[in-house]
Amino acid sequence: VAALGEDLICEHEGVTVGQVRHAIKNEMATTLSDIMLRRTGLGWTAGRGLCCAKDVASLAARDLGWGTEERAAQLEKFHEDVRRNLPNVDEVLT
Repeated sequence: VAALGEDLICEHEGVTVGQVRHAIKNEMATTLSDIMLRRTGLGWTAGRGLCCAKDVASLAARDLGWGTEERAAQLEKFHEDVRRNLPNVDEVLT
């Protein structure tokens, strides 16, 4: 994993570029939601991974060959998945 990149992709959560690239190259992750929610766990943190979703999407776009439109679609789908699966406290209590 370290050989794929030791730089932090998210300074808040300590996830590295190598962890994201490993998910893509070795764990068959093909969507941003898969990378964020299932492979790295970034989406399950207090910040929901929202602070670094664009950076992860850009990295995934390079490795998976996504164009600008696909990258944007992946970001939107990730945000939808977060809203559906991880609502904020105010949404749960109403």
